[in-house]
Amino acid sequence: KNLKKCTKCILPETYPFIDFDENGVCRYCRDHKGYKVKGSEGILLEKKGIEVGHVFKLGTTYSKKMGAKYTDQDSNSIDILMGCYGIGIGRLLAAIVESNSDSKGMILPISIAPFQVCIVPIGKDNKKVNDYSEKLYISLRNKGIDVLFNDTDDPPGVKFNDLDLIGIPIRIVIGERNLKNRLVEIKLRNSQDFSLISLEDVENEILKLTSEK
Repeated sequence: KNLKKCTKCILPETYPFIDFDENGVCRYCRDHKGYKVKGSEGILLEKKGIEVGHVFKLGTTYSKKMGAKYTDQDSNSIDILMGCYGIGIGRLLAAIVESNSDSKGMILPISIAPFQVCIVPIGKDNKKVNDYSEKLYISLRNKGIDVLFNDTDDPPGVKFNDLDLIGIPIRIVIGERNLKNRLVEIKLRNSQDFSLISLEDVENEILKLTSEK
């Protein structure tokens, strides 16, 4: 038997789910960039997409087994046509990261970040720096904010890189020099800039930023 084949890729008509248009082009070639849309002047474009869920047509496979029926307008008992859908939590996170990231790592939205804020004391052996950092940590926690306290012995640059990688939305840096001037540094993960905020205003500023979801 002489099999019909696609005029572009030579897929045969026996290929699963194949069909050809009037020009002998298969559906797989028609789904690629540059194909002229039938009955239109439009040209097919390609765009990136992220699959976050599935829709399944179940037919009557399960309704027959369960005896799930409905009565139509002619009083006939008919098996229910079923379908279902699912949204994957892992897929959602992957989609969020794909849409909110840069070369340094993730940029997590405040609404889903496991920690909204990270406090980074610089020179944590300095008693005033350490005491204020712990005081701010406890106060923000008591206000319902999820806070990470980075008290590791790593250099500041390593700490900052780690925070950029995991995408914590707000970074508070507490250093000896700024603390002497009653200031702390606040930087948002989605911005290159930072702000110096007075000790009196820092908690209100964090509450304001974490409420902007």
